[in-house]
Amino acid sequence: MYLDNGNAVITGNNNDNSRIIINDDYDNIRILDSIIWYIDNTKAQKIVEKLITRNSVQNPTSIVWHMYDFDGVTIVHTVTDTITYSPGVFEFSRTRTIS
Repeated sequence: MYLDNGNAVITGNNNDNSRIIINDDYDNIRILDSIIWYIDNTKAQKIVEKLITRNSVQNPTSIVWHMYDFDGVTIVHTVTDTITYSPGVFEFSRTRTIS
């Protein structure tokens, strides 16, 4: 996505339950919640899904990656990062769980 003032950070697709990070007027900031990669444009089969949970200051506190089998439905691996901050916006620790 292109904005005249150049403040588009990243784009998502609202049809995929993700939001778009756009800072077009400093009063309208939306943060990405998820990203989904599909096999093709039918969106019937997923490849990878990334889910982000944020705290009150919009720092990610949990990032979950789901990797899908060839059928595009069955999750074969999950990677979860749990992040803590101290103080404020500085990352203090990150714990990764792989299943």
